[in-house]
Amino acid sequence: PDWGVGVAFPDGKTIVIDCQTAPDVRRGLDEIFLHELVHILLIQGSLETRLPHWFHEGLAQKLSGEWRVKDTLSVILSGRVPSLYSLDKPFPANSMLADKAYRASLLAINFLEQEYGREIYGQLIAETAFTGDFRKAFYNLTNDSLDEFAFRFRNKIQIKYGWLVIITRWPTMFVIMAVVFAIGAIRKIILRKRMLAAME
Repeated sequence: PDWGVGVAFPDGKTIVIDCQTAPDVRRGLDEIFLHELVHILLIQGSLETRLPHWFHEGLAQKLSGEWRVKDTLSVILSGRVPSLYSLDKPFPANSMLADKAYRASLLAINFLEQEYGREIYGQLIAETAFTGDFRKAFYNLTNDSLDEFAFRFRNKIQIKYGWLVIITRWPTMFVIMAVVFAIGAIRKIILRKRMLAAME
């Protein structure tokens, strides 16, 4: 797609980077290369067994050091976080939707680590290579189905960041601003009355 600057080939041996476009991307050439290298290592480590797109892209972002606080905020404030099911297929050609999919994948990887620890990445890759199936590997290691994990992830994000979405919508923001102005006006009136009472 137009927004792409690098790609790791499915053969697990080849990385191609658009070196003309790469300098214009905020990540820079080093991070782009590391991102694609993670893809290569995932393909090789899983013995070319298919891994979900969200796992591939989320882990590539995390291990190449791409995460920024504003990335999390941007995907939260843009509306509902995409489900893991929608993130398990090629990302959209539209750059804004693709960016949201990338950031949501990173959130999913962070949640995976919170739930099962940092070792889960290597364990999942090895177990997937052994069983030949990511879903089966996930269940074997966690005793949770992938569907249960996806459900918990969606709920956790909505509970953790839902308040942020609510207060940034204009009706709620208007009410909050009105209350703040009212409190400020009342405080000013009280201070003025005290000042007048103190005068001769």
